[in-house]
Amino acid sequence: IGGLLFSYFASRDFDSRVKEWRLFADVVNDVGLTLDMVAPYFGKGGVLYVTSLATVCSGATKASITHHFSVRGNMADLSAKEGTQETLVSLLGMILGVALARYLHRLETSSVCDGGAEDDSSACDESGWNAMVVSWSIFVALTILHVWANYHGVKLLRLRSLNRQRAEVALRDVVERCAEQCMYAVDACKDATKKHKNSLDVPSLLASIPPPIEVNESLWASTKHLLFPGKVRLGARLSETFRGMGNEDVRYCLDEEFRSERYILSITLYAKPTGVCVALRMGANEHAELKAFLHAMIAAQLATKMLSKGKCKNAASWQRDVIRITHEYVNELCAESDGTAASIDGPSVSLCTHISLATMSGRGWNCERLYLGFGPWRIQWEDVKQE
Repeated sequence: IGGLLFSYFASRDFDSRVKEWRLFADVVNDVGLTLDMVAPYFGKGGVLYVTSLATVCSGATKASITHHFSVRGNMADLSAKEGTQETLVSLLGMILGVALARYLHRLETSSVCDGGAEDDSSACDESGWNAMVVSWSIFVALTILHVWANYHGVKLLRLRSLNRQRAEVALRDVVERCAEQCMYAVDACKDATKKHKNSLDVPSLLASIPPPIEVNESLWASTKHLLFPGKVRLGARLSETFRGMGNEDVRYCLDEEFRSERYILSITLYAKPTGVCVALRMGANEHAELKAFLHAMIAAQLATKMLSKGKCKNAASWQRDVIRITHEYVNELCAESDGTAASIDGPSVSLCTHISLATMSGRGWNCERLYLGFGPWRIQWEDVKQE
């Protein structure tokens, strides 16, 4: 039952956080083995539950990792070889385990206990203590080695799927440079002597997007984000998206700014909780998710810069300016329609002038499905002006 409940609540994140759940499965498996070791002293109540968690996580992430390594579509071949390696390792472990058990047994019975002499009894107690110290020392050393090896093994994986953490690393330069341009545009709205908007150097921004082999996201930051989502909430509910906004701001977002978009974005600077909320519209596809994600990252970066410089005195006015200006730059970065000729070897010229699924695929990313963190919630609104 514990495994069923765990898979029900956590299965949505298995594809998007393969590394984290793979490491979690190994750690939980070691926790289960530790409970097995202490079971003779405290009972065996939680061992089966912990083992079921490890089984669910390892089985779910194993499929994704196998698919990652099958670059030629040879998943059956890889599965067969992996099963053979596991059998060989299990056989070697069994042999070494039997040898260790015999050694510990000889260590426990090294002193003959006649039961009559006091020194014989103390010698038996000392032998049993030595055997327990040796067994626990070996177990702790192997457990630390297992966790260390799995951590570094998972860290070396360079997955080609785009989840939120890898997308943040891959698009970091794009977000920072766009936020700087947006900051200049926001200042220009209040200063007539400044140019209102500078055009983005889109080709150089696209060149700054690294391939998967160069992206190494932090496992600790990803795990922290899993527990504490942060200030950017993707796929939020409608009530959460419009929290702290007036009716005029809501109508402005629905009827003007995001009228033709497949998503809607709101920025809450003073109402609790603060942050950026993105809600997807019914029918939003992967291209809309990528555009909404990029818009949310740029808006959050810009809002952070504005708060640090104390430029958010009029909350309603600044929120509209941030949404409008970032939306203009995001529209310049992302084309309205995604290219269909997503060829890595020879992308056409049009695919190199905007950020799209085809552009990311050309950099080596697998964009058949995105795992950016959008939940199942979708909203639908009618065109009030047209009605």
